[in-house]
Amino acid sequence: MYKSKEAAIKNLKSGKKFGSKLFDLMRDNKEVVTVAVTANGMNLQNAALSMRNDFEVVHAAVVQNPMALEFASVELQNNFTIVKTAVVKNGEALFDASTELRDNFHLVKLAVSNFGDALEWASPKLRNNVDIAEIAVANSSLAFRFVSPSLLNNLELAKIAVTRNSNALLFASPKLRDNFGLVKIAVQRAGESLRFASHDLLNNFDLAKIAVNSMFDQLCTPRFLSNALRDNRQLAELILQNDSDALRHLSTRLKSDLDIVYAAVLRNRNSIQYAATNIRSECEGKDPKVVLEKLIHERDCLEFAQRLQTTLPEKPEPEKRPKSLKI
Repeated sequence: MYKSKEAAIKNLKSGKKFGSKLFDLMRDNKEVVTVAVTANGMNLQNAALSMRNDFEVVHAAVVQNPMALEFASVELQNNFTIVKTAVVKNGEALFDASTELRDNFHLVKLAVSNFGDALEWASPKLRNNVDIAEIAVANSSLAFRFVSPSLLNNLELAKIAVTRNSNALLFASPKLRDNFGLVKIAVQRAGESLRFASHDLLNNFDLAKIAVNSMFDQLCTPRFLSNALRDNRQLAELILQNDSDALRHLSTRLKSDLDIVYAAVLRNRNSIQYAATNIRSECEGKDPKVVLEKLIHERDCLEFAQRLQTTLPEKPEPEKRPKSLKI
């Protein structure tokens, strides 16, 4: 155990850990503690309580690591200069600021400017401040979830959020999730965000078309569509151009549609497993592509024959010879 500050400082500089019991006699020595926190601000947690309440020691600690604010005294967690020093470097340090300073416009603005999610720890009044909210959301789109309930209904703020991250639509008010323009911005960026739209917009064909066009990289297209749109043939054809496995999420009716199943099998023969039972049975143990081509050909021939039968003129009855008159 070090009994002199010189020995303690020398060993700190050589890499010894301040948390070691060797420093127990030096935890209230300002020179030793200052060297320790200057090297690693989190060493403040191993300092004596008197040192955690020393402005110069704590200031040196948060300069090195802003998160050391956690170990400062309650008094210094309420010190404007100390907290400002911390949040300028890392807004997350706002978490350890006093309730009073979390309501300070200047400090909260500094915090959310470099760490948008620090909005979570701002006072209710500042979470309802449009200027603060805009800075936070511009820095971190999902900070939108921490704004006040009234600002969750702010269209311009919601646009900033969903333009940066479409998943922010989840936190918008029900009214905004029913806003076609806002939902369109979200699904253009990531189609899967359609799942956060209102019930009415989930059934909107135009939005669904935009969504599936933007979802091809994720190959998760139909899972987020309404039941009605999963039964839309035009949309299904578009989806299957890029995701053959999407057949599993289509309606029962479309799983029985030979052309839809064929479109899926052309891209991936294993997608036959998602077809209707009767089609799977026909293809069992055979090449599904060949079987489907045969079934489609037979169906087309039958339909052609039926159409031909209805368009041919009826065969006229043979003329009857007039009976000869007997005189």
